[in-house]
Amino acid sequence: MNELLTYIEQLQKLAGKKNINLREAFRKSGVQDSTYHRVKTGEFQLRQETAEKVWKYIHQTYYTKVRKKI
Repeated sequence: MNELLTYIEQLQKLAGKKNINLREAFRKSGVQDSTYHRVKTGEFQLRQETAEKVWKYIHQTYYTKVRKKI
């Protein structure tokens, strides 16, 4: 049976797959650096809105990289 992944686990998986630094993705998507560290240490869970913001940044950055190669 498949396990449910937390938002941070999903972002870690996506960033690894797309070869993008997750901490940098948080910063460049406008999320405070302290939020990244608090989520990484387990102090609190990421909100959906914040996760979506980082998710969109990762996808946008990845596809921009791919288009530059073509």
